[in-house]
Amino acid sequence: MGGKTGVVCVDRFPACRQGIRTAIERHDDLTCCGDSDRATEGVDMLVRTQATVLVTEIDVPDHSACFAAIRELKEKARRSAVVVFTRFADPELFDRLVAVGISGFLTKLCSLEDLVAVIRQAARGEKALHSPPPDSHTDGRWNGTSPTGAVKLLSTREIEVAR
Repeated sequence: MGGKTGVVCVDRFPACRQGIRTAIERHDDLTCCGDSDRATEGVDMLVRTQATVLVTEIDVPDHSACFAAIRELKEKARRSAVVVFTRFADPELFDRLVAVGISGFLTKLCSLEDLVAVIRQAARGEKALHSPPPDSHTDGRWNGTSPTGAVKLLSTREIEVAR
């Protein structure tokens, strides 16, 4: 990698992975070492390429394995950092992710330059945890227990009724 910070991207959508890759490659100090739509494959790729930062969405096909993959990565590659770049602005999800040891958190409402700044912070061993606002624009709520494996977004009203 020749002095560059290696980054692996995980997102279910190819266009998102492509956008992140493009943003990373525009900077001389960063390089994209690969991308995947699966968290477990992203972790394997990071370990294999000796990249420093994993940028991952939680809404990936193996989302139930995502938390385990983050824990595994922290064991296999202790110097690595995990940045969660997600559409979910859910404080409970944020707290769970912080508990498993992520280095960075941003919602997809931020700019790609903000993402690049957080990648750099995470690569330096700094925490860049931008807690989601309680009533964010995405209004996304995490429901990782869906029997179909699909992630369901609940509206604020649906959450109120459920309570």
